[in-house]
Amino acid sequence: MIAAVSHILLHLCIASPKRWYNVPSRGIARITLADLGRKKKYAAGGIPFVLTDAVPAWNASRDWSVEWFAEHFGEEIVDYYPNNLHHVGHPWLKKMHYALDDVFGSRRAERRERAAERVAEDGDDGAAYAYVQWRVHLDAWAALRPTLAPLPAFFKKDLGWMEECLPLRNAARGEALSPDDAWPVDNLVRHSQWMLIVLGEAGSGMFIHPDGLGTGVWQAHVVGRKRWILCEPASRSNLYAPGEVDAMAPVDTTRFPRFPRAKCNSVIVNPGELLYYPGSWWHQTKCLDTPTIGFARRTVSRRNYGEVYTWFKEACDFPRDDIRAEFPGASPPLAQSVCQSLAMCKELWSRMYAKNATGLPPRRARAEL
Repeated sequence: MIAAVSHILLHLCIASPKRWYNVPSRGIARITLADLGRKKKYAAGGIPFVLTDAVPAWNASRDWSVEWFAEHFGEEIVDYYPNNLHHVGHPWLKKMHYALDDVFGSRRAERRERAAERVAEDGDDGAAYAYVQWRVHLDAWAALRPTLAPLPAFFKKDLGWMEECLPLRNAARGEALSPDDAWPVDNLVRHSQWMLIVLGEAGSGMFIHPDGLGTGVWQAHVVGRKRWILCEPASRSNLYAPGEVDAMAPVDTTRFPRFPRAKCNSVIVNPGELLYYPGSWWHQTKCLDTPTIGFARRTVSRRNYGEVYTWFKEACDFPRDDIRAEFPGASPPLAQSVCQSLAMCKELWSRMYAKNATGLPPRRARAEL
């Protein structure tokens, strides 16, 4: 009897072997500034690409380091993931100097020991690595901006339309202004994580997911290499839930049989390169070097402004709880002044992206990058 059962189990194992699928490394073009200027398929913003020759001219390529951020922005609050963002999770809100010391500095060995215990408990090797995100606000942007220039026109229009359609900072409106209403553009930037500095060690990264808001995103890689998985939005039904599939490793197709049907590509982005992907594309990242440092920013385009409006409108109609009293440094809900201005922003976008329009806000309102 035992022999018969063993024979059946062996037969099942042989008949149903695991099959593994690796995301192909093809399909994401590397282009130059000249290509971006003359090839409509890239300038339209509908496909991802890697821009190879913009970042090397920036001061960031010379200046940015872990020590530089600790010195200049050490008191800023960051989203700190001591056990990675390999799966869906919540960060610790810490001052940047603490997080950077924990990931890269004097507390690194102690933190890695704690992480090893977590790996042993959970069986998740990804939990061994740490990841930091800083939600850049506009005061900080004023200090960062000179290190990230010159920026091609394709990437530099968004602060302009914000200043055109949202109320002015500290505008006199005959009523007491809440801190969020006093500077509406900054409130929108903070709420939406419009700009991010991301820092990680080799092995850290983001789980597979689509971004909220529907915006396009570009990320400039200044220090270190990062591997990206990018998947078309039309493949959503084959991608399972956010974080469920680890597309960085060979995917077990007996567990995720639909995943090979998803249209995904893998690309390694090197220091000095800039990756762009359109709105609603799923993506997963993995840092390949210690440290890896980049700057990410959202962007509105002809293709996505309707979806962006819908996302913001829903955030206004169903506001989330304000948790800043309990968690200082958390992002704020959208301010009332922002919500009241959404229709004006949508109208501005429709003019910016009308046929034959330049895609830029009126010149008098354009913010300098």
